[in-house]
Amino acid sequence: MSREAEIAALLDRAAIAEVVGPRYGRAMDWLDLAALQSCFHEDATLDYGYFQGSAHDWAAMRCGNPEPGLLHRFHYLFPPSIALDGERARSEGNSIAGVRQRDVDGDGEAVTTTYFGSRYFDDVEKRGGVWRMSRRVVRVEFVESSEGGAASGMFAKLAMLEGASTSHPLYRDFGVR
Repeated sequence: MSREAEIAALLDRAAIAEVVGPRYGRAMDWLDLAALQSCFHEDATLDYGYFQGSAHDWAAMRCGNPEPGLLHRFHYLFPPSIALDGERARSEGNSIAGVRQRDVDGDGEAVTTTYFGSRYFDDVEKRGGVWRMSRRVVRVEFVESSEGGAASGMFAKLAMLEGASTSHPLYRDFGVR
């Protein structure tokens, strides 16, 4: 492989890793519809188990229906394995994601944190010079919930992030669309 081809492959891998990992996770955390849809081609499909269909329709549903009592969502994504094949690629990655919620059925004081370990299986395509997912299959490997969610002891003074929308004062628009 020539030096130019090696550099092109590195750039392609970096673009793919960005779209299947941090851009997707960040968009999910902030419920940023435009950023989430930018991870997928217009005709992309998504299979989350509970939803199979248009990735753009799922993104609109996901961002339009936050969990009751939502305090914050989070995604910690690990570097994906990527197999390049010209302007197509396959990717597989893992994440630990979660949500912190207030108990809306009780007194509103109790907080539950739920963690999800997931595996992402992606088909990614470069169209018009831009890498985006054309198909994503998500399978959950574990779910773990715990009551609490507030820090204690010396950690109680930490500022907990609360809020999951693009109107949050700490949200920053990176202009990725």
